[in-house]
Amino acid sequence: RTMGKLHRAAKSGDVKRVEMLLAKKALWGGKPKYDVNRRDKKGHTALEYASTHGHLSVVALLLEHDASVEDGEKAVEMAKTDEIQRLIRKAVKRERKKVEKTAGETEKETAQDATKTDAKEEAKQPQEEATGEQTTTPTTRALLGVHIDVLRDLHTEARAVGATTTTEVCDKVVKPATAARRCALVDTLHGKTSRTDGQPLVGPATVFISHAWRYDLADPLDVMLEHAETCPDAYFWFDLVINNQHTTTDHPFDWWCTTFREGIATIGRMILVLSPWQDPVPLTRAWCLWELYSASTTPGIRLDVRLPRSERSAFRAGLVKDMEAAMDTLVRVQAERAEASVKADRDRIFAAIEQTCGFGQLNEQIKDQLRGWLLEVAVEAAEERDAAGAQDKETADLFHNVAVTLDDFGAYTQSLTYYTKSLTIRLATVGDKHPSTARAYTGMASVYEEQGNYAKALEFYNKSLTIQLATLGDKHPDTACTYGNMANVYKAQDNYTKALEFFNKTLTIQRATLGDKHPETARTYNEMAGVYEVQGNYAKALEFHNKSLTIQLATLGDKHPDTVRTWRNMGVLYEKRKMYAEALENYRKAYAVVLEVFGPDRPVTRLCAQDIRRAEAGLQVTVNVRDLK
Repeated sequence: RTMGKLHRAAKSGDVKRVEMLLAKKALWGGKPKYDVNRRDKKGHTALEYASTHGHLSVVALLLEHDASVEDGEKAVEMAKTDEIQRLIRKAVKRERKKVEKTAGETEKETAQDATKTDAKEEAKQPQEEATGEQTTTPTTRALLGVHIDVLRDLHTEARAVGATTTTEVCDKVVKPATAARRCALVDTLHGKTSRTDGQPLVGPATVFISHAWRYDLADPLDVMLEHAETCPDAYFWFDLVINNQHTTTDHPFDWWCTTFREGIATIGRMILVLSPWQDPVPLTRAWCLWELYSASTTPGIRLDVRLPRSERSAFRAGLVKDMEAAMDTLVRVQAERAEASVKADRDRIFAAIEQTCGFGQLNEQIKDQLRGWLLEVAVEAAEERDAAGAQDKETADLFHNVAVTLDDFGAYTQSLTYYTKSLTIRLATVGDKHPSTARAYTGMASVYEEQGNYAKALEFYNKSLTIQLATLGDKHPDTACTYGNMANVYKAQDNYTKALEFFNKTLTIQRATLGDKHPETARTYNEMAGVYEVQGNYAKALEFHNKSLTIQLATLGDKHPDTVRTWRNMGVLYEKRKMYAEALENYRKAYAVVLEVFGPDRPVTRLCAQDIRRAEAGLQVTVNVRDLK
């Protein structure tokens, strides 16, 4: 195939599919799965296809997702309509202003880099010049780290006095040990060396440890011990040791914010310690979220997520049982509900977040990091079972769950590998007539579909369907789902007659089993409306969207994303029919919800605002023409 999925959707003007593809996340770090600026084998971008074929809504959506207009004149020339030309010209102007601004900031960034270098050199001086006891300044100390032996010995002392949590260790060990000088514990270590390797106990920090003080100290210690095994030269910035625990209340909020943010930026690496995995404490603490925010919004920072070894067996068991549920549990992040021991700190952290990225974006950034880490752990567990030659049901389940997640992240080759491993075990243990075997075929089919290998996708969906009809019958939800999957493949092949036939099979089962008032039934009506739309049968498409909307309003309400999406889809159809008053009515309903939920600055809100302006302009033209007549 010469075109990718995004190119085909843009060319056909399928706004819903373009929106869905652009929303998908890729492997590691949550980057977009589909590059909006990738060129197909003919050298064209999705924007060029949408522009050339006159799909204004798709052009606006692609531009909202940073589609490149580097060759501005060419982009304008390719535009099929005046409206698209105006939209692209505006994008070209914005891009030029952005380039000018970036060029103006280069000199400033260079100066900041020089400042960081000076700070690192300053951090080295206390260790290099130390000849005995020394008290560092708070600013200098913020860049220091300690040898793993310091933390190991601290834990030993803590156990001797019955201290468990970091808070208890602070009160029972650290403060008494530093009471005479009222200094940080790190200030008592200058000039001393490790008994195990002879290295200085204090040095420039190489890794920042983010943890919650409600932890048992053994948890972050275990993570640091494991890190030291692979990085023997590591020096850990650990707040209990580095900060002066006698004066923590003396510093203003701004000082702490700056210390953490600049410290993380200078050190360049942060490890987040998660425990317990079912409800990670750091994700409920405002200062931990500030550290995460600092790491995720500072370029060049490496952020690692680690579980203590004591948590891993239970976590892996959760991955085998239900990886999706484990992921949902882990990434149930709501930064706006985090707490802090000092309420004023919490309020000011929240204000800083709101003024920059906002809670919605912060939550998504943290979730992306956690999803990427979870996948690493899951793949590692699967590799261990594979190396051991395990062939039991749990191993097949784990392989399947890993394959599903890899597919979601866009790692198709790896996904197929694990689906195949899972299928091999299924065939050997439960045979070729079992529902779990059908699920493996379905999974493989979905990967082939994502890759654009539609013939192979249909082949494997048919394998799954054969088993489902034989074991579950023709009225089962799984059977309905497979019919729907096959319908989508036929739609992608432009075989709209076949697509409608299979969507009708899905709809028949859903109406018989779920009823006429179920969200899944509504979703199928919307899918069928999409087929009628690409066929150019806008009246039929509106009829089916209306069926869907009636169900959604009754079951999901007027604030649900599916309801909003249907309003917008209907607006697009009315606009295509030049029924601008009706288009405006639906666009305004969609805009009211997204404005309330996301605020005015999110891309989806701006896109809905553009819909309204476009419909208003169309309505005005209609009125003017009518007046002239």
